[in-house]
Amino acid sequence: MLSDPINFFDPIGLINFLVGAGGSGVAGTGAEESFGVVMNPGVFTNEKPNIGVFGSIGVGGGFNISADVFAGFILGSFKDVSGQTTNVNIVLPGVSFTFIFDKNFDQFWGATAGVGPAFPPAGGFSITKSGTKVIPLIPIRAQGNKCP
Repeated sequence: MLSDPINFFDPIGLINFLVGAGGSGVAGTGAEESFGVVMNPGVFTNEKPNIGVFGSIGVGGGFNISADVFAGFILGSFKDVSGQTTNVNIVLPGVSFTFIFDKNFDQFWGATAGVGPAFPPAGGFSITKSGTKVIPLIPIRAQGNKCP
């Protein structure tokens, strides 16, 4: 598959794992934010292991008033975690799911699952445009970049 998980589905491609916390205040329109730790184990290809902290903020539409702690993944190299995304957020009683796509909503990049409260308790739904910044604890090497 040419070791290019962005342009081809490559089940042994690069992957990043993240854990964090976040919240959404979207009632018609609104905002979301999240922060946490991201780690690339560097075991699937020649990517070097790396760890860092991230912060994300975005705006969007729908109805989603919630907070959660979450875990998930983002495909690509470590530095691919930074950049712009389109997020589809689904909140059910006590749980949340976010599906992460490129900024044009063309390619699936990752997902998170979390637990936490929502209002109303029945849940909600939103689509947001978000920007993420990663501060690595190990300097980022010149590796693939899917985000312009």
